[in-house]
Amino acid sequence: MSMFKEFAMPPLVLTVIAAVVTGALVATESVTTPIIEQQAAAAADAARAVVLPSADSFTQVTVDEMPEGGVDIYEANNGTGYVVTAQAKGYGGMLKVMVGIDSNGLISGTEVLENNETQGLGSKVSEHAFMDQYIGKDSTLEGIETISGTTISSNAFSKAVQNAYQVYGVAAGVEVAGTQRDPITDEVKAELFPNVTSFQKYAVEGEAYKAGDEGYIVVTSNAGFAGDVTTAIGFDLNGAITGVVFTETSETQDYGEQYTRASWKDAQVGKTSADELDLISGSTVTYDALKLNFTEAFEMLPTLADASLEYEGTAEGYNGTMTVAVGIDSTGAITSVRLVDSADDFASKVSDEAFTSQFVGKTSTDGISTISGATVSSTAFIEAVNNALAAQKGA
Repeated sequence: MSMFKEFAMPPLVLTVIAAVVTGALVATESVTTPIIEQQAAAAADAARAVVLPSADSFTQVTVDEMPEGGVDIYEANNGTGYVVTAQAKGYGGMLKVMVGIDSNGLISGTEVLENNETQGLGSKVSEHAFMDQYIGKDSTLEGIETISGTTISSNAFSKAVQNAYQVYGVAAGVEVAGTQRDPITDEVKAELFPNVTSFQKYAVEGEAYKAGDEGYIVVTSNAGFAGDVTTAIGFDLNGAITGVVFTETSETQDYGEQYTRASWKDAQVGKTSADELDLISGSTVTYDALKLNFTEAFEMLPTLADASLEYEGTAEGYNGTMTVAVGIDSTGAITSVRLVDSADDFASKVSDEAFTSQFVGKTSTDGISTISGATVSSTAFIEAVNNALAAQKGA
């Protein structure tokens, strides 16, 4: 055999074969890639049709600044709603959920697109026995229950749905209400300030209270390892911590849960900065949530000295009781009014700024004009404000 055949031919043959195979692969890919993409698009459209069955077809909506956790959003071409894909961190990774939101802003269906949760436990959030409870809910997700033993995965699913609502709000140009946390109870206030009998809420963004002449209570909440960690923190008049109460937490036993124990809470008394908080080994995620809680609380403190206090008044409206919260400063002037609760058919009209702005700066409701076409409701609103002013004077 010649030297050429023995040494040069094999590499040459391999090179030719590789070139042929590569060319074939490229040709195959050029044919199969569009098919795969078309199949993926068809599968996504099919999933959208499941979560928003009233839709005929969909068009993707461009969102310039996608909210946290948002992936994409499609609008139904027949105007019946939107389908949003969003995600949140679960126990085993990101949990991606597709959410249908109808023209009334209510959930029409949900589907899990990606789930890395523990098989048999966290994976249960993909089952309709869990997902179907979201149908008909609005953005507050009121009444949603977690799956026993899968708190982290259940909360991640709800967080993904909430993220989807934020995307929907931006794309549809509507205001989306967040999940509402119940105000702290009188028992929590008394635990923080046992010698105080009078607590008054501040008219501020968030939740804070004047604790008689002894100090303040600030309530803050941030996401921990297994769900939201909500704390009510007591401060004296000098800004030092007087006590801590956990009003909501689902943190892991022997790790994040250790922060709720009296030994840790008592050790924080007297501290004047979130940087002084004690870290428990192995519970970094919970600690980060707590540090945010305390940081936000400390940042709010300086604003409370001159903040208005909030008083509530009620009155009977067109077809139900109306509750109005009124911010009143130290001079007795109204700084804000907001409708807290009402079953009234004209509630949206009395909440309009064109009506509520009349009250700001006044010390009484003299000269306030009612709303044409909603006279009974606006008169009830005015009466409720009067009752709030009376409550402030009697405090």
